[in-house]
Amino acid sequence: MESRRKFSKLSQNYSSSKGNIKDVNFHYLNCHNSKNKPASFIHDLNFMKCILSNNGGKLREENSSIHEKEYLNKNSTKDGGKLITIILNNTLCGNSSNIISNSDILICADGGANRLYNLCGEVDKKKMQNEKCNVHKEREMYGKRHEIDSQKERQKLTESQIQTHKNNSMEKVDMNMLVTNRKESCTGEALKENKNKNFKSAESYTYEEDLHVNKDKLFYIFNKLCKKDQKSLKFRQNVLPDLICGDFDSINEHVYDYYKSKSVLFEKCENQENTDLDKCIEKIRQHVNNNDKILILGATGNRFDQTCANISSLYKSVSLNSLYLIGENNFLFLLKEGNHIIHINFQIFEKFCAILPIGGKCKVKTEGLKYNLNYDCLSFDALISSSNEIISNEVKIFNDSPIIWYSQLKNAELCVQCSG
Repeated sequence: MESRRKFSKLSQNYSSSKGNIKDVNFHYLNCHNSKNKPASFIHDLNFMKCILSNNGGKLREENSSIHEKEYLNKNSTKDGGKLITIILNNTLCGNSSNIISNSDILICADGGANRLYNLCGEVDKKKMQNEKCNVHKEREMYGKRHEIDSQKERQKLTESQIQTHKNNSMEKVDMNMLVTNRKESCTGEALKENKNKNFKSAESYTYEEDLHVNKDKLFYIFNKLCKKDQKSLKFRQNVLPDLICGDFDSINEHVYDYYKSKSVLFEKCENQENTDLDKCIEKIRQHVNNNDKILILGATGNRFDQTCANISSLYKSVSLNSLYLIGENNFLFLLKEGNHIIHINFQIFEKFCAILPIGGKCKVKTEGLKYNLNYDCLSFDALISSSNEIISNEVKIFNDSPIIWYSQLKNAELCVQCSG
């Protein structure tokens, strides 16, 4: 709950309208020829520190900057915002596991269900291997200690004493087994009696329950969340998507059958003109609130045409305040026309960045970059701001038309070390 409150406080500051930042002075960023005062936005990327930490999303305040603590101390609204993760059918980066574990709503775009299924299987396999290794080591240590103790006892005990000792030990073992069996029997009965009283894990949770309250299943998903228990995410069968959306031409048959058996909601979208990502966004658009964040995993990398299609979705979904593309540690989002302040956490992000005029020509003014722009016109037939570097925790940008911001996430291991 503590991590959830901190995440909510940060999420409401992710993308703020100009009414929420009236004290910020943008006069030096405004375009000289602009007649109408442009809108202003704040993008606080510190929420990614909550998501990528491996301790359930907790921020360690002793390691937080002054700016982070100011945000954590602010009062949160009733709707602090949810973390919605959409998994595409592409390679998932090393940060994906932590993002998935900390998501409030998990959606797979058709073949993205294969990626989730395989990812969870790999995680479980590694955990099982580690557990087997630990058990083997414990058994070896126990065997060595037992052998040493036995040698000492043999030196002290006579043959008759050894026989007496064995008999006593057998009686104790029989009694211990009897007590253990009784405890297990009682525990099993108690678990059955209290099963309906306890909070449901993801494995026992089904969408068919309580649907008579509201027939709209998507509304049910977005408004009656199943609390995710970090312990329940240990095994593959407990990590379930809330929704699988698409025409189901990419999802493997055994994956489809598995999630069907777990009562996961399937929504079929047969419009071949839309991409898998577009289908997911259109399906959930009416249920997304202003403070919600949508992270798209597997959005870049491998096939360049699909990467371009996903970037196109940012422009088509400009009305959504917080839509991120993540893939191969790339981190992209759309800057609407106006003034922007982007708060960068160098524990999570690399210094490299770019401003890409993919949608068309754009006049840009920046502060906080190694190579700042001074109302320069960016376009692919002239100048683009690539291979730039962030030199300040606060980057200020003015752009007279929508443009793509690119930055790079650190590797999962580095994010965990910095946030832990």
